[in-house]
Amino acid sequence: MARKIISNGLGKVGNGIFSFLSRCEDKGILPKLAAALKVWLLGILVTAIASCSKGGIPPLVMCYEPVAVYPEVTELEVSPNPTNGAEKISVKAKATLKDLYVDSTTYITSARCYTDKDTVLMQAVDGAFDETSELLEAELPVSGLEPGTTSVQITVDCSWGSIGYDLTDLIVTDKEK
Repeated sequence: MARKIISNGLGKVGNGIFSFLSRCEDKGILPKLAAALKVWLLGILVTAIASCSKGGIPPLVMCYEPVAVYPEVTELEVSPNPTNGAEKISVKAKATLKDLYVDSTTYITSARCYTDKDTVLMQAVDGAFDETSELLEAELPVSGLEPGTTSVQITVDCSWGSIGYDLTDLIVTDKEK
């Protein structure tokens, strides 16, 4: 009984507000705002009325906890570090999908490493991105970097569409004399 009273009351309030906003829109009084408010309020009122009606909105029931799978990047190494005037550095890392829900359709799909100046695609050491764990390697140009400390970052993609990353400091130095 109480639900019916509340539902009817919300319906009447909604009709009144909707009529008022429609008149504002028709008379040119803030027409865009009135139209936007009508849609917004209508959505709220429909949800409120539905929750008061018989049975209401059923609670959300899940049989499992949703889990996002993200690649974890570990063992990131850059060499030489400091660069000592080198034109390129070697970048190595390991990417792993760690989750109980990983299956044969979930795997590392690609990886990149970059500095402020350059981006390079990394290669899977075994030759193919097709596993839940991959050893990665790349040669990254550093000759255009100014001496000082910069970051080398790695991003790794997986078949779920999620991205993992890691970064480390690189000390760029001129060649020792």
